[in-house]
Amino acid sequence: MIDVPIPSEPDHVRRRPLVQAAIVIVVSIIASILAVVLLAGRQLGLAEGRLDPPERIDTRVFQLETDAEAAVRASAKHLQSYGWVDKQRQRVHVPIEVALELYLKQEQSP
Repeated sequence: MIDVPIPSEPDHVRRRPLVQAAIVIVVSIIASILAVVLLAGRQLGLAEGRLDPPERIDTRVFQLETDAEAAVRASAKHLQSYGWVDKQRQRVHVPIEVALELYLKQEQSP
């Protein structure tokens, strides 16, 4: 066996694209750090009350109780309560269960 020196391969990687990629990466990292610092500073400014908060919007999409629901609730309350219908004529309203019992008693007794 003969020891013949094997030459190394020539470098086929061009430096310019590598340097450009490195510059882009470094600039991106610096821009990201700057953005984080600016946003954190803005948040701190809001927390300390130095900056005006953004306008609040009305997040209520619909009323909690509609007019019809309020009317139904008022009617149900009226049916469960005592009160005067006509004080001069001595007419009252009573809860519906009491009214049914009185009606049945009147119908059962001849």
